[in-house]
This record gives sequence, C-alpha cells and structure tokens, in this order.
Amino acid sequence: VRAAARRAVSGVRMAALGRDGTLLAVSDAYARFLEALAKGAKQGELSRLLVAAEGLRRDLERQTALGDVLRRPVVR
Repeated sequence: VRAAARRAVSGVRMAALGRDGTLLAVSDAYARFLEALAKGAKQGELSRLLVAAEGLRRDLERQTALGDVLRRPVVR
C-alpha cells in the first residue's frame, strides 16, 4: 500500500497541471494524503488529511454543478 501510494502521488499532481487553481488545490490535498500514507503516518493524521481532501473535492463538485466559474491560477 505504501509503495502504491508513493507511485500515485505524481499521477495525482500531473493530472492537475495547467488546470484551474481550485482543481490544483484538490489534487494537492490528495497528494498530501498519499504522501503521508506512503510515509506510514498514523491513522489520525491520515484521516485528517483525507477528510480535508474530500471536503475540497465536494466543494469543487458543488461549484461545477452550479456552473460557477472556478478560480484561475496566478500566472508568474
């Protein structure tokens, strides 16, 4: 499980590259969860990270269902 989580991190981050800032935040939250899982974090920390990621995902789904324009990333 830890090795699979480690491999999944880059895929999650790559899927959001060049996308809207809201999607980037969601993917980053899931990547933080996967990184913690790969490092063997304790259950409480994993739960906290997953709940945060799921909350952001629900917000994103709600926004898109309503047809809201999502945030755009800052171009540097």
